[in-house]
Amino acid sequence: MENTPNIYLESEEWVDCIERELMGINPPEETRLLTSKLSQSADLAEAIEIIRLSRRVIANELTQLSIQRAMDSVSQPTQPTSPPGMNWREPAPPPPPPPPPIRRRINHLVVLGLFAGMLITVISIRYISVHNDRPQYISLTTPADTALVRQVIDEQLVISYLVAETKGADVKQLSMARQLILTDPAATDSVLTLLSNVKDDATFEVSFLRGYVLLKDPREKPSEAITALQQASQSLDARLQDEARWYLGLAYLKNMDLAKAYPLFTQIANSSSGHRRYAQEIVDALTRR
Repeated sequence: MENTPNIYLESEEWVDCIERELMGINPPEETRLLTSKLSQSADLAEAIEIIRLSRRVIANELTQLSIQRAMDSVSQPTQPTSPPGMNWREPAPPPPPPPPPIRRRINHLVVLGLFAGMLITVISIRYISVHNDRPQYISLTTPADTALVRQVIDEQLVISYLVAETKGADVKQLSMARQLILTDPAATDSVLTLLSNVKDDATFEVSFLRGYVLLKDPREKPSEAITALQQASQSLDARLQDEARWYLGLAYLKNMDLAKAYPLFTQIANSSSGHRRYAQEIVDALTRR
């Protein structure tokens, strides 16, 4: 039994060698060398028993080690490895998308500018054409579509013309009447008073202004304006006659005397009068009735 201590020592060394081999430290050649040496010892049965027990112990230890490592890997979240000397940090959010190129922005602004310019141009042309072509209207007290008739055309020029053609002391009276007509349309009574002081050498002019003022005043009856404008329409002055006939037609409309208004506006529409275009509109409106 004097070889027993050597057998134990060699067996213990052999067990260590197997364990290191299983853990990937020792090469298999070293384990085979120790196995061969141990199998040649004096007490072979004891050596074999030691080997058997050692293998069982080693297998159990390695199994427990594998189980423990597996449990540790499940319980702890995996984190990506960072380079040495650097701590792990949460990944940064993705950067915002880059802004569009400057050329694309400029193209968008150019397109928007062109569209806005075209829109403004169309609206301006439409506004100008409508307001240039459409006559200015006033609403008289007629209930039908003939209630919209053209307002005064160049009334300042007409009244100035009448004053310029008048001679003598009547110029002052007509000038004052003209100022009241242009500045204070409600001063009908004052205008009529001034016109009553004009002498007979301006009968047609006074009749026209009187009929015009009476027609514009909603308090007055159209019949009085009709009488004054009928007298003014007999003037030999072509311009005065044209204006008187136009306002006479409006007075007929205001008085709802369509039987007289229709033929008068038809004559104006077929003449060279400056009111012929608007007279035709009134004729068309009366025809639709």
